[in-house]
Amino acid sequence: MRKEGNVTGILYFIVHFLVEIICFALLGSKYPVEYVAITAFLYDFFAFVPQGLFGEFITKFRKIDLATIGVVCLGISIVLFGNPNFFIHMAAILLLTAGNAILHEYGAIETVRDSDGKLGPSAVFVAGGSFGVVLGKYYNKLNISIYWLLIIVVILELFVIFLRIRSKDRDIRLKNLTKVGICRENIPMWVILISAFLVTTMRGFVGYAIPTSWCKSVPDFFILFFLMGTGKALGGILSDKFGAGIVGVSSTLLCIPMIIIGRNSTVLSCMGVMLFSMTMGITFGMALDALKDNPGIAFGITTIGLFFGTLVTVFYRPGLTMACILVAVLSVICSAILFMTLKMKK
Repeated sequence: MRKEGNVTGILYFIVHFLVEIICFALLGSKYPVEYVAITAFLYDFFAFVPQGLFGEFITKFRKIDLATIGVVCLGISIVLFGNPNFFIHMAAILLLTAGNAILHEYGAIETVRDSDGKLGPSAVFVAGGSFGVVLGKYYNKLNISIYWLLIIVVILELFVIFLRIRSKDRDIRLKNLTKVGICRENIPMWVILISAFLVTTMRGFVGYAIPTSWCKSVPDFFILFFLMGTGKALGGILSDKFGAGIVGVSSTLLCIPMIIIGRNSTVLSCMGVMLFSMTMGITFGMALDALKDNPGIAFGITTIGLFFGTLVTVFYRPGLTMACILVAVLSVICSAILFMTLKMKK
C-alpha cells in the first residue's frame, strides 16, 4: 500500500499543479481594475475556508463524480472571467474557487486513504500547488489568450477520469484509516487542532512577510517557488524517515538565520523558505491525528489557517526590519508549539 500511496501522491501532485496554473493565470489576467480587491478577497475566502465542507461531502457521497463537476466549474470560469459585468465576473470567481476547493479535497482524501499513515504522499500532493502558482503567474507574461487554458482543463479531466477508474474498487467509506501517530499521547483533540491551526496561520503570514528583495527576475521567481514546493514535499518525506517532531522543530528554527541573514542573498533566503515550508505536511498530519476518519475536514482546518494568515497581510505589510523580527518571533513560537505537541522520536 505504501507504493500505492506514492503513486497517488504523484498523480494528485499533477492535478494540484494543473489547478493552480488555471487559477493564477486567471487571477493575473486582464479584467476590470475596479474588481481587483474584491476578486482577491473572494478567491482567498471561498477557495480556502469552505474546503472542509467539500471534503465532508466528498467522503459521504463517494459515488457522485464531484471531481468532474469541479473541472467543469474551472472551465466555465475561464469563459466568464473577463466579462465586464460585475455579477458575471463574481459568478466566475465563485466557480473558480469551487473547482479549486473540490479538487484540493480530492487530493487530500485520496492520498491519506492510500498512504498507510505516512505523510510523504500528502506532502507531495500539496507541493504541486507551489509549482502551479509560479507557472500560472508566468502564463500572463506570455500575452496569450486565457482560452488556451481550456486545453489544461481537458488534460485535467483526463486525469480525473483516470483517477476515478483507478479508485472505484477501493473502500468508499474511508473506514479504518491508519492513524498518523505523530502527536504526543494524551493530548486533547482540541489542543492538537488549535496547534495545527495556529502554526498554519503563522506560516501563511510569514510566507508573505519573508524579505525577498533579491527576487527581481523571472528566474529568481521560479527558484523561490520551486524551493518552496520542494520544502513542502520534503517535510512529509523526511518526517516519515526521521519523525515529524524532529523535522518540524529543527526546520522551523534553522530557517531563522537563513531568512534574516540571507535576506539579500538568493541562496540563503531560498534555503530558509524551503525549510520553513516543511511544516505544511506536518500540520496536516497533526489535524489527521485528531480527526482520523475525516481527512477532508482535517485538510480544511489547515486551509482555514492559511486564509487567516494571508488575510493579515491585507491590513499589515511590515517593513524590512519588522519583517525580520516577525519571522524570528513567529518561527520560535511555531517551534515551541510543535515541540510541545509532536513526538520527538520516530
